[in-house]
Amino acid sequence: MSTSKGSETTSVDFDPILPDTGVLFYEECPTDYEIERPKLLPLKTTTQVRFEQLQHEAARVWREKQKTAKKK
Repeated sequence: MSTSKGSETTSVDFDPILPDTGVLFYEECPTDYEIERPKLLPLKTTTQVRFEQLQHEAARVWREKQKTAKKK
């Protein structure tokens, strides 16, 4: 960045935050301080999934019976 006042030129140089080359400092965390990854649990149990499937099937069968009853 440079600014000019008349014939005078001043330049300001900034130090880079991260180096362009080289190795960044890395520190291993002691195992006592490590945070365990969260255990991913299923949103629904297999029983809940099966119950919903049976409900949908029962609703479909009921609708079909209603349609055939109206046709008679």
